Formats: sequence, C-alpha cells, structure tokens
Amino acid sequence: MNAKILYDCHMHTSFSGDSEAPMEEMVRTARKKELAGITFTDHLDLDYRENPGLFDLDLKSYTESVRAMQTKYNDDGFHIYYGIELGLQPHLAERHARLLARYPFDYVIGSTHVVDGYDPYYPLYFEKFGVQEGLRRYYRMILENIRAFPLFDSLGHLDYILRYLSPLPEELTYKPDGSPYGNADFMAEIDAILLELISRGIALELNTGSYRKGRLDPNPERMVLKRYYELGGRKITLGADAHSPEHIALGFTEIPAGYPLNQKEHFSSALSLLKETGFDSYLIFDGRRPRKIPLKKARSEGK
Repeated sequence: MNAKILYDCHMHTSFSGDSEAPMEEMVRTARKKELAGITFTDHLDLDYRENPGLFDLDLKSYTESVRAMQTKYNDDGFHIYYGIELGLQPHLAERHARLLARYPFDYVIGSTHVVDGYDPYYPLYFEKFGVQEGLRRYYRMILENIRAFPLFDSLGHLDYILRYLSPLPEELTYKPDGSPYGNADFMAEIDAILLELISRGIALELNTGSYRKGRLDPNPERMVLKRYYELGGRKITLGADAHSPEHIALGFTEIPAGYPLNQKEHFSSALSLLKETGFDSYLIFDGRRPRKIPLKKARSEGK
C-alpha cells in the first residue's frame, strides 16, 4: 500500500454495538498496513427499536479514548481523526443537530439503517415489505433523511440494503421475468438521492464493507458511482466499514482475501474504480473541513 495517500475513514470499535475490536488494536493494524491515517466513526443509532440500546454510544468515554489514541500515535506520518456514524431517521434531526453542536467531530457520516422502524439487516424487513417494495422504501427513506437532516459530511454506504439480499431465498430476489432485483430498477430514486447530495455539497462514500458480505461491488455499486460522476458529483470519501482489524482498508488496493476465485478477473480495487470512473482525488475531513487526497500517486491492483 502507498503510505502517503491511503486513509480509511470509516471504522468501528468496541464502542459500537456490533464490534468487539479494541480501539488501540485498530490503530496498530492501520499503522502496520502503512496507512496515512484513519477516522474512527463508531455508531450512534438512536431509537433503534429492533434492539433498543444496541447502538447507543457512550460519547464521553468514546471521545476520551479517541483523544488518548491521538496523543499516543499521531505523528508526521500518521493521523487519527475523530468521527461518528449517525443512523439517520427524520424524527431524530433535532437531536442530531444538538449533538453536533456539542461535540467537535472531524467527520460525520450520515447513514440510513432503519426504514419505518425496521433494519434490512434483519430478515423481518423483507418479510414485511418484500424485496421490490423494501428496496423502494429504503431509497426513498435515504432521500427523506437527507432533506430532514443535511448537516453531515458524507452519505454512508448508499446501497447498504443490497448486502442483505444474498441470505434471502433466491426466489424472492428475482423479478417475474427471471432477472434479479437491483439498483437498475430504482435509478429514478437513486438519481434523486445523488442530485440532492450534489446540490447540498454533501459527499458520497465509497464503502468496501460489502466485500465482507461476498458481494462483487462496493457500496454503492459501480453503476451508481458512474452515475454520480455523470451528474456532476465529485466529492467522494473512502471507508472499509471495518469492525475488526483485518478488514481495515479492505479492497482499497488489493483483492480481498476470500474473494470468489471465479470472479477475480472482474475485480476493481476501490482506488482503481475511482480512477476508472474519472475521479482524480477523494476527501478526508479534519474539523469538518474537507481536504483532497490526490489519486495520481496511488498504486492500485486489480482490473
């Protein structure tokens, strides 16, 4: 990896309800992988009804821990940033605004995990809404969330919902004509999301966490990334959504371990995909201010 240009700006630690990773172990692994820096973005999903309290965040302890890691490890060749991933829901907008006024985050991801009280992570979501309506509701909720609370820096994993189609019975994920449901069926909704981001100056995240779920594309899929660029979008952030150390910078420059052998010829690393699409840089945030990281120096592998 190129130590001077790679930043992973989406990762979780034991402060998140779905991770057991010690914060210091994440730092040490990132340094071993020769990253230039990382941003901790532990979850805060208020009013998470399916598992109440799971994604509450002890902000005092979290902040103290990040500051301790910064004091111990920040130097000229490596920097730790203080971020958060907010689980957006329209009725939480005022609470989120008060939170951001109180805590001096470097970077804020806004993500949609919950639709009408249900998270697509759980099969109950698709049991209730079905695949077609579930996908449509999800994308419409993203747009509603942006309009209700546009005070974040980057939209997290736009098509997160696709990660959770694979475990479903195959017959549920196909349309009557025999083709699978996917983003192509909802481009009107996706275009509306992308145009809203562009008009408000909010970045789009390229999230490689989908590789952990066995998917062949990052979130969002390359067709959505290309469409974002076609519409004029140029603000991109980069994160692996790691919940354990081995997944830091997953797929940024190399084929991930466990990637399907019969699909390796189709693999594009995150950096390659950005460059193929037309991007010449991505963004990191420091004190909520964006800084461009040029891609021209990046070494990337894969297609």
